[in-house]
Amino acid sequence: MPLLSRRFFRLETTPFLLVSPSVKTEPTQHVPTQHVPTQHVPTRHVLRLDSSGARPSFSGRGSRIVSFSDKGSAILEFLLLALPLFLPLTLFLANVSHKSQIEFDANNLARQLVRAYATSPDASVAPLRVAKVEQTFEEHILKPHGITVPASFSINCSSNPCLSPGSRIELTVSLTSLSSASKASAKVIEYVDQWRNS
Repeated sequence: MPLLSRRFFRLETTPFLLVSPSVKTEPTQHVPTQHVPTQHVPTRHVLRLDSSGARPSFSGRGSRIVSFSDKGSAILEFLLLALPLFLPLTLFLANVSHKSQIEFDANNLARQLVRAYATSPDASVAPLRVAKVEQTFEEHILKPHGITVPASFSINCSSNPCLSPGSRIELTVSLTSLSSASKASAKVIEYVDQWRNS
């Protein structure tokens, strides 16, 4: 049986186009593309740097200059407008607060003095107790708060002697501020115990 040799064949195909007989093909025409030249538009805003190069600003024809150096102008304008308005308000509130403090101190001192007087065992001890309370009050409260010392006060009794059982004791205190010269007064009424020995 004869030996068959292998042969290699190279199949080359050519592209082909099937055209129907009823359709006529026309060659395509190449339309050249029209090139529109671009126009150079000049830039209206130009970035400029100062001598140090730290503060850029934009300037140009027909536009206002905007600079980073105007950054704190709004804060400065606010302070210039706000200070004349807030300064009188602050002073007014401070004056009202100081006057309220004087009135509170006058009321507190009057209550302490009349209590010390009405609870004294006899008329000879009453002035000493009142003087001690006044001295303590002046050192710890009146002087730190800027109030004139000694304090001015008066005592009025409905009966004589003043420490009689059921007697009505009225004590009035007047205080004056050292800084604003404003004054405050307080009146307190206390009754002597009905069951004490006169």
